[in-house]
Amino acid sequence: MTQENDACRSAFEEMVTIEDIESVWGNANFGDNTDKRGIVNDTLLKYMGGYSSGQTATCICQELGLLTKKRTLTKKGGRYLYEYLQAAWKARWKMNLNPVVILKNTKPYTDLNANVFRVERST
Repeated sequence: MTQENDACRSAFEEMVTIEDIESVWGNANFGDNTDKRGIVNDTLLKYMGGYSSGQTATCICQELGLLTKKRTLTKKGGRYLYEYLQAAWKARWKMNLNPVVILKNTKPYTDLNANVFRVERST
């Protein structure tokens, strides 16, 4: 990796490098064209939200020191997830793909297919 690429790496990519992920990945098989970092990110998001994930992905995150044996985020896991979400938000913002909030009947929800902010009044 060149120095330019090192400077562009996000904080979460420095906390857990792709080499770290490769070292604990072993023979895990999640299908063709697997985004290994994406599997780690999704697993942490699921546990943060109170959901569970598959055993293999969970073990990978535990070996990386991102989850405890009780399947809660470690301090490192929390920091990693924060940095990942912050980088994802900034990337979306630069691409002008702002999240959409639509208010109907005073209940906000997100329209994932739209790329602008709009508010609809309930009648």
